[in-house]
Amino acid sequence: MVEDTGIGMPPEKHKVIFECFRQAEHNTNHKYGGTGLGLNIAGNLVQLMGGDIWVNSKVGEGSAFYFTVEYRGVEEKMLRAS
Repeated sequence: MVEDTGIGMPPEKHKVIFECFRQAEHNTNHKYGGTGLGLNIAGNLVQLMGGDIWVNSKVGEGSAFYFTVEYRGVEEKMLRAS
């Protein structure tokens, strides 16, 4: 798990932030920096490793990001980062 105490986001934005060049709010780039590309790259890497990535977030409370990946070559075990 990667967690922050930032501005958070509403539930309807939780999936869109993993799309290419998308942020929950357009004006956050000027205020907080960033382009929205990092989560897209992370999502693509996790998908290539057979995993999933998601976020739990509430406006004003920050966000917690989670992911799972398949760890091939170790007797069908999954490595779960949390």
